[in-house]
This record gives sequence, C-alpha cells and structure tokens, in this order.
Amino acid sequence: MRLLIDTNVILDYLLSREGFHEQAKELFELVKFKRDFEFVSSSAVTDIFYHLNKASHDSYAAQDQIRELIPLSTT
Repeated sequence: MRLLIDTNVILDYLLSREGFHEQAKELFELVKFKRDFEFVSSSAVTDIFYHLNKASHDSYAAQDQIRELIPLSTT
C-alpha cells in the first residue's frame, strides 16, 4: 500500500499534539512494521522543520527529529 502522509499527521506525531498523537503514533507503527511505502510532499519537509524549530527553538533538535523519519521512508 502507498500512503501520502499529511504534514499535520507528522507534526501530531513529532510534537505529541494532544488529541491526535496516539492516532499518528499508530499510523507510524503500522508503516514501520508493515513496510508500506509512505510519502510526503517535498514542501512538507521544510514545513515540518519550520514547526519543529518554532516549537523547540533548537534547529539541531528539529533536524534530528526529521532524520529519525528518514529510515521509515527507506525501509
């Protein structure tokens, strides 16, 4: 199965946003264990970085969080 994951779903997962984090976490666990093909739009990466950096005020932490997602997209 191929999935296009919305930017907000990724942010729900990474930022542990109340009310949405658990569902996003379940999606990422499903993708990880089922080895489905997941995609994000190219603009999503910069949008995700912007929001992570804004929330943490730490660009290195934001970069690290994005790097953690990369193995999911290459498995």
